[in-house]
Amino acid sequence: MINRTSSNLQKAGQHTTIYGLTSQTPAETRTVETFARKANLKIRTIDDFRERKVDDAWIKPFEEFTGKQWADFSYKLPAGESLSEVQNRNIAALQRVL
Repeated sequence: MINRTSSNLQKAGQHTTIYGLTSQTPAETRTVETFARKANLKIRTIDDFRERKVDDAWIKPFEEFTGKQWADFSYKLPAGESLSEVQNRNIAALQRVL
């Protein structure tokens, strides 16, 4: 299936690059590499698809933090990103890809 999809895309002159739409951690990179190798596609990683940084310290009580972040998307801890910031970062990156 992967080889057939890649072949069809390349015949149509489309999509010779696969984007790493996740963080660049080893696990995510391996997942994308496996597909890209089988489909004969190049990989392009985009830093703005990285995981959200919540804070530099252990969050306790975590339930309190989660409640606040979902009630207010601009809420964030001192060294972290708010849900709104992550959303804006991800949407801007996706628009650049499309």
